[in-house]
Amino acid sequence: MFDKPTSEHEFFNDMIGEWTFEHSCNATADQSATSNTGKAIAKSYGGLWLIIDCEGLAEPMGHWCSQFTLGYDPHNKRYQGTFVGSMMSHLWLYQGQVDESGKRLVLEVQGPKMAGEGMANYRDIFEIIDRDYWILRSEIQGDDGTWTEFMEGHHRRVT
Repeated sequence: MFDKPTSEHEFFNDMIGEWTFEHSCNATADQSATSNTGKAIAKSYGGLWLIIDCEGLAEPMGHWCSQFTLGYDPHNKRYQGTFVGSMMSHLWLYQGQVDESGKRLVLEVQGPKMAGEGMANYRDIFEIIDRDYWILRSEIQGDDGTWTEFMEGHHRRVT
């Protein structure tokens, strides 16, 4: 039961630290365009999990907070994670892989449609640019099967 970190867990090493961010959400049929700024603290739990606590300010909701847990399951050979946020009651359960570049973790999940009726497929993509900068992109799959990016967040290291 006591797992040891594997080489796959090393993907998260450059994300450990304190960050500031700017997120922008594109306007969609279900929501208007928004932007927000905030801070994130990412820490390792035993080299197996990366926990990212975020908080920010966005209109019209005001102050918000969220948490990602990200890790790699060597038994199932896939990355996995969760997301919870103060702006919603849904628990997001991710799974995915690092792409061939070795710099992009693509996590897929099913969650409520933005309009609130029914479910949709989503992707969150964590892209490591360098030790001091990473990008989070969120996409939704439309009923026609096409993927549309609706959020992009730029994270810059504080410490």
